[in-house]
Amino acid sequence: MPADKAEFRTVQRTRRRADAALRTDDDAARLSGSFAAQAMAWLSTALPADVSSAPSVACYLNAALEPPTLALLGALRERGCTVLVPVCLPGHLMEWVRWHPGIEVRRSTLAPVDEPVGPGLGFQELFAADGPGLDVMFLPATAVDAAGNRLGQGGGYYDRFLATLADTGHDVPLAALVFDSEFVPEGSFAVGPLDRPVDAVVTEQQWRSFGK
Repeated sequence: MPADKAEFRTVQRTRRRADAALRTDDDAARLSGSFAAQAMAWLSTALPADVSSAPSVACYLNAALEPPTLALLGALRERGCTVLVPVCLPGHLMEWVRWHPGIEVRRSTLAPVDEPVGPGLGFQELFAADGPGLDVMFLPATAVDAAGNRLGQGGGYYDRFLATLADTGHDVPLAALVFDSEFVPEGSFAVGPLDRPVDAVVTEQQWRSFGK
C-alpha cells in the first residue's frame, strides 16, 4: 500500500538530515554543481521551440536540507534566462521576484526559507502582455515516483499555483529536484486527485522525462 503522505515526508526529511550531517563543504559544492549540470541538460530539451534566447524560468532558493540550487540559479542567469524566485504570501499564495547574483534576501515570515527582496509579480502581472511570462519551472519536492508524482513540502503553495496554471491554460514544463535516493518506485506514497504530476525529475546523478 502507498505510504501516507505525511509519514513518508517525515521519513524523507529524517534521511536528509542524516545525510546532510555527513556532508563536507566540498561535498556540498560538488553536489550543487551536479544538480546544476543535470538541470541545465534537461532544460535544453524542455524549452519550447518558439521560446526566445532569454527564456523565463522559475526556480527557488533551497532550504537547508533541500537539493542546493545556487549553482543552478547562476547557470540560468549565464544562459540568459530571466530567473524568477517565489516569495510566500498569506493564504498560501506566491508572488515572484526577478533573481540576480547578489540580490538581497530575507527570511520568510511564513516558511523556513530565504526569499529575494524586490518588486513582486502576482499571477496576473506574470502573464500580462508586458510581463516575463513563464516558460519552465523547477520545483522543490521531498520525493518523486517513477510515474512523475511529486510529494511536496506540505505547505500547499505550489499546489495552488500549479492549479491556477492549469485552470488558465498555461502549459509550463515542470521539473522537480530531489536527491537520487528520493526518486522512488511508483506507488511509494499516496497521490490525491488534485496532485499535479511533473514532467521530469532532476537529481544529482540524472534527469528523467516522463513524456507528458
